[in-house]
This record gives sequence, C-alpha cells and structure tokens, in this order.
Amino acid sequence: MTRIVALCLALAMLLGVVVSVAAQAGAQTSAEGDTTTTSLVIDNRELGNIIQKPNAGKPAEDPGDPGGWLQISLFFLICGVIVLLVLGVARRSKVLRERRKAAGLDPVDVAKRTGEGVRHEPDHPPTPVDWS
Repeated sequence: MTRIVALCLALAMLLGVVVSVAAQAGAQTSAEGDTTTTSLVIDNRELGNIIQKPNAGKPAEDPGDPGGWLQISLFFLICGVIVLLVLGVARRSKVLRERRKAAGLDPVDVAKRTGEGVRHEPDHPPTPVDWS
C-alpha cells in the first residue's frame, strides 16, 4: 500500500514540474519585456453566434492549449491513477477476504454454523394468510 502512495506522490510531483515548465514555455514576451499569457481567441464573431460551431476552433499551438499534448497526457495520467487505485483496492480486499476465511470468520460460514440468516423450509405450504 505504501508503494502505491509513493507512486501517486511521485506522479503528482512529476505533473507539477511538467505544468510549471509548460507555463513558462507558454509565456509570451512583448517588445518591452513584459510577460503576458493569454488563451483568448481574438476573432470577429457576429452577435448571436456566441456558441461556436463544431470544429470551428483553432488547433492547439502550445502544449497548454485546449487539446494540446499536455492536456491529453494529463487525462491519461488521471485515468491511469484511477485504474491503479481500483486494482489496489480489489487486490487488498481479496487478501483480506482470504485471511478472514482462513480464520473461520467468513460471514457465510458463520451463518451456516450458527443457523442465523439461513432460510428454512416452512412446515406447511404458504396460504393467503401468510402473504399479508
């Protein structure tokens, strides 16, 4: 379990480094030396056409732009972490179930031994009185 936590922390630090490097690379420098960053698209949209048509946007030019490689890699990184967490939880629960069964504390085995929670056949067939 500590390996998974260490792996997640390492991936988070790596992601932080990649994002900070991409942010510095995406900064634009003007003639005066000022650093400005923007992701706004400057175009002449007509009033009433606020929502863009499908595939009307511009392609990603920078890694941090929507649809850039940084955004796509972050998506797959998040998916990978979720898969690893699910696999870790499934593996740990399987190990704990096996230990509980080996110790004789499995809920199904305990219920069968004590007779609690086990369905018994009725002494007579059900009648309309039993249904109410």
